[in-house]
Amino acid sequence: MVWREVALLFLIFALVVAQRKKDLSPEELARLKEQTGMNPDEMSDDAIILSPPKLTDEDEGSKFMPQAYRCDACRAIAIQFTNLFSKAESKKKSGKLSYVEILDHVEQQCQDEYKEFGLKSVLGENKFSAPGLETAMMSGMVDAGGLWKRRMQKLCEELVGEYEEDGIYAMWSEPESTFEQELCRNYCKGKSKTEL
Repeated sequence: MVWREVALLFLIFALVVAQRKKDLSPEELARLKEQTGMNPDEMSDDAIILSPPKLTDEDEGSKFMPQAYRCDACRAIAIQFTNLFSKAESKKKSGKLSYVEILDHVEQQCQDEYKEFGLKSVLGENKFSAPGLETAMMSGMVDAGGLWKRRMQKLCEELVGEYEEDGIYAMWSEPESTFEQELCRNYCKGKSKTEL
């Protein structure tokens, strides 16, 4: 697919989920003016507000997940593992996955395309966006694919290296464990449980 077609698809997707000026709070309008220089008073109430993320050098060039987004990227992977394991277990009579099945599912997850994962500009502020995260439902344009796909794959492989495939599954299987918090504890240091 040509870059122009990809940009057009992102624009169409962004327009579907975009908010209109009249739906924004006074605080959001003030932040929009401060961060983008656009004057909300000069816009119609039905104006759709979108802008692509402003990428830093690290956002554009690093082969690894930028530090600012590692916590949310890890949380997104935890959500993907939860969906994957839940679906796989629901298809089994015994419920539990075998070691070989665990290896296959985790490998599958780490090789995922991660098409909807990337950086989103939300009222001029860059946020990591992925299915299942709060930011997925926020208005804004997403810079996804390319480096973001490979970064997610590397982060998934990093988690597997840290916990092993069966360790991730065991952590997910623990009834009293909060899987997302446990899996991402080294990536979300300094964030409270309510921020996860």
